[in-house]
Amino acid sequence: MEPITSAIVAIKVCTAAVKNVHSLLEQGAELHQCSKSIAAFFSAKNDISRMEKEAQNPPLWKKIAGADTAKSIEIVMQRKRSQELMSDLHRMLKMAYGPDIWQEVIAEQRAMEAERDRQYFRRKRILKIWIEGTLTVIAVLLSVGLICLFAWISFSKEK
Repeated sequence: MEPITSAIVAIKVCTAAVKNVHSLLEQGAELHQCSKSIAAFFSAKNDISRMEKEAQNPPLWKKIAGADTAKSIEIVMQRKRSQELMSDLHRMLKMAYGPDIWQEVIAEQRAMEAERDRQYFRRKRILKIWIEGTLTVIAVLLSVGLICLFAWISFSKEK
């Protein structure tokens, strides 16, 4: 999926989550009833941060093809918007449940983010190993094939 589309989708998830928490708090909901929306918000915010990191360090083929600055700018704008939404969420939760709740939410969010990043980078590392292994096998087979071809050509000329 293209980063600009993903960034837009992620910010829409963030916005919907904050609106949902706001409406739930207005209805007098408990914190556990808001947890799904809060988790969705932090998950989408984490995706935006990851997209920004990937845009800052694009793969070699994107560097060769030319950087798309519009996508990078869009990702930065969505990150700024997600920070605004996070401050709104912070204010709402603090007003509804007291000042200590935010530290608990952030601690839980960091734990979830660490686990999610661990899984993401593990999958990425496995994919990289498979791709490199496949390319290595192809390179070895081509090398052996070329050596066999040159040997066959040289032996057939001697006859």
